[in-house]
Amino acid sequence: MVKKMTASKICSKCGEEKPVEAFSINNRRTDGLEGFCRLCRKETRKEWVPSNPEKLKELGAKWRAENQGKIKAGQERLKAEKREATAAKRVKRDAERAERSEEIAREKRERRSKYKKANREKINEAVRR
Repeated sequence: MVKKMTASKICSKCGEEKPVEAFSINNRRTDGLEGFCRLCRKETRKEWVPSNPEKLKELGAKWRAENQGKIKAGQERLKAEKREATAAKRVKRDAERAERSEEIAREKRERRSKYKKANREKINEAVRR
């Protein structure tokens, strides 16, 4: 099957000529693209979904039953990403806390130093007693 690619295509629903980027891929068609443009497909789906809740539920259940491996792999991937993100947040938080601790210690040393300079006489007198 030879698939020819052109720069544009006519949507079979709205009849407008649109660039091929406006159509989804469908390898079963001779040109490799859907017959409806993405906008028309979206409008059709908007109308179909509310009027077919049972069919949608049935299709979803069928897909989930057939794709347990994909679902499990996706869940594991999300868990791993969450673990990595949590670990990264923890590292960042710990670094910020360490930095803040150093800053507090530095401020405390500066206050102590200022106090000693301002109260040198008082401190020396207390030490002599």
